[in-house]
Amino acid sequence: LFFNFEMLFDWVLMMEAIQKCSNTCPVDAKFYSCGYHLVESEDVVSINDALATKNFRFPLICKSRVAQGAMGHDMSIIFSEEGLKQVKSSNVLVPFIDHDAVLYKVFVCGDKFHVVTRPSISLNKLLSNN
Repeated sequence: LFFNFEMLFDWVLMMEAIQKCSNTCPVDAKFYSCGYHLVESEDVVSINDALATKNFRFPLICKSRVAQGAMGHDMSIIFSEEGLKQVKSSNVLVPFIDHDAVLYKVFVCGDKFHVVTRPSISLNKLLSNN
């Protein structure tokens, strides 16, 4: 069995794999994937139209499509349509989902897994700083 490690370096490929897993899971094992939008044009109107089609609302997280290395950790939070002017093609936009300032990272190898919690930022803190 060979694993496609390139998938781990590309945020879009990872999200497609996650969605595929979610679609094939038994009903009692379903999990939620928030979706994403790959920016292909820097035109704010077309970006906003695509976000509306997907029912995305602000705030959004904007990140590089590259999912590893220094660029893999670069991200910003977009609070309004005005912020879309800073988005570049090949960026990925993801809805910010309030999560009580805790992220869960799940590491899987074969039938073994390990879950780690990481601190994050809450929506209340974001809005009070904006």
